[in-house]
Amino acid sequence: MKAGLTGGYFVFEPAIFDYLVDDGSYLERDALEALAEHGELMAYKHDGFWQCMDTLRDKRHLEAIWETGNAPWVGENNHEIQLQKGEQVC
Repeated sequence: MKAGLTGGYFVFEPAIFDYLVDDGSYLERDALEALAEHGELMAYKHDGFWQCMDTLRDKRHLEAIWETGNAPWVGENNHEIQLQKGEQVC
């Protein structure tokens, strides 16, 4: 199995708070494990460009890529789905 990286965003329904009962609840240990047990935890595998932007160094690196005019997250280089106005992904 090829190693991966987890990063990005979580998207939850309001019912996530049913799993987070008090200030002592942990998202990873309480909610995510329970969601996985109930078959409710999903993931999306992204094969396109990814670069974190956590530091000023990361920002400068991404800006340098942008300045080349060949940023892999734009135009023909972008491997993500492009939606037309009104289209939805379910």
